[in-house]
Amino acid sequence: MIRELGLNAFSFHAPFAEHIDITALNTHHRNVARDEIFKAADAAADAAAELGVQYLVIHPGPERNETKSQSLSVLSEWRTLQQR
Repeated sequence: MIRELGLNAFSFHAPFAEHIDITALNTHHRNVARDEIFKAADAAADAAAELGVQYLVIHPGPERNETKSQSLSVLSEWRTLQQR
């Protein structure tokens, strides 16, 4: 439908919610969020590929300096899984 309108999709956002926080300091909460975002991001990546989207946006959670390393670690893990 997008192409029929003469439009191009540039970015696609993976689903996000308050409870999906890969920056959580609590390891259990972070792992649950990681699993949820991996599942959502995989589905979003499939949809983005179908639309010919250039960028997939993943929201890691609230922006807090003390949790930046958790966010980078999980996103790096997802990227590694996508390259297989």
